Amino acid sequence: MLTATSPVIVHKRVVAAAAIELADCHPRTSGLGAVEDYVRAVAEFLGCRFDVRTMHGVGGRAGPSDHPDGLAVDFMVDPDTGDDLASCALDNIEDLAVKYVIWEQRINHGDEWEPMEDRGGITVNHFDHVHISFESDAPEDVSIEDLCS
Repeated sequence: MLTATSPVIVHKRVVAAAAIELADCHPRTSGLGAVEDYVRAVAEFLGCRFDVRTMHGVGGRAGPSDHPDGLAVDFMVDPDTGDDLASCALDNIEDLAVKYVIWEQRINHGDEWEPMEDRGGITVNHFDHVHISFESDAPEDVSIEDLCS
């Protein structure tokens, strides 16, 4: 459980969570599986920050994906929350070690949204969740206490 005063250890860095009101935040992390430690910490931070209760991490996918390697998280969200969460991830792409974001049938590697092909449904087109893929190494000495505020 994250609390307003607990630091979160992330790979080679400590993430201070004191500035974000995280008291009583209990994101469901069981769906993350064996994601990388820093991916889990960022998922917990974003889950608490945006009140996302359901997240999915490691799992098989039909096509190429960072999920099997523990480097991707799907945040199940409503449209408004998805817009805010995707913006936060992209605004802090280096600090959060984000590789790319997929949301509402678009992908963004940090520069601009690009349309994606229609895969045939709400979930596969990412209209009910924000997909965040992470770099294979977390940046060092980064504090996320003021991010996404």
